Amino acid sequence: MLALGLVLAAAGTASAAPPRVASLRVVHERPLVVSGVGFAAGERVVVQLMHGQVATRRTVASSAGAFVVRFRLSIPRCRGYVVQAFGSRGTRARVISRTHLDCTPEAPTG
Repeated sequence: MLALGLVLAAAGTASAAPPRVASLRVVHERPLVVSGVGFAAGERVVVQLMHGQVATRRTVASSAGAFVVRFRLSIPRCRGYVVQAFGSRGTRARVISRTHLDCTPEAPTG
């Protein structure tokens, strides 16, 4: 009986699904559009943008585990930001941008 229990326990561990790997991608910065993949189908997702202020959007992942959210704001030039997504089933993803690549000093006026 003990051997049967150990076999069943080992089988359950061996067939456990690997952890879900989610990711975010900034599609546009002006206005900010973020896409996410790797979430569970139908998972409720809260997406937060932090760039001196905090803006939040809520969405539901598609049957493929993907979503797109749009924020009604633009990221200022030369400013870093963090975008995080928190799924209702524990899925998480983050994008960190410390500085924009297009951050060149503006020419003096006058």
